[in-house]
Amino acid sequence: MNLIVAQDNLRWTQVFIGLPFSDKGRDWSGCDCWGFVRLVHVEHAGNDLPSYTGLGADERREIASIIAREAQSPHWLKVDATPAALDIIWFRRGRFDAHCGIYLRPGLMLHMAEHDCSKIERFDGGSPWASRVTGIYRWRGGG
Repeated sequence: MNLIVAQDNLRWTQVFIGLPFSDKGRDWSGCDCWGFVRLVHVEHAGNDLPSYTGLGADERREIASIIAREAQSPHWLKVDATPAALDIIWFRRGRFDAHCGIYLRPGLMLHMAEHDCSKIERFDGGSPWASRVTGIYRWRGGG
């Protein structure tokens, strides 16, 4: 379900809602979840996140391996306290950390729904995402 964004500080998200899913996509014509996070960071905040170009939605084991490695790098800060807008939320899909979204505010994320489109959804409470959150990270740059 796509939530309607109130006229507040989330207005900037409107341009990113409804982009089509495209496995291994990294641009406005379509994205996978990482491609979407990367596109939002580049376009909205000027952060040039790593591309991980060769990976797509079906390579969950490889994605989980990259996430684990990158989480230990100085380019990322694990957020243990209060997340901020644009922090990246990682989710388990099956046995692996293989899905991500962008933290907007408590309980809301912007993400690419696999085989659908980009949208705002809840990731707390009764949401199917709530039990799958494995970590929230902030980009510190570099790389």
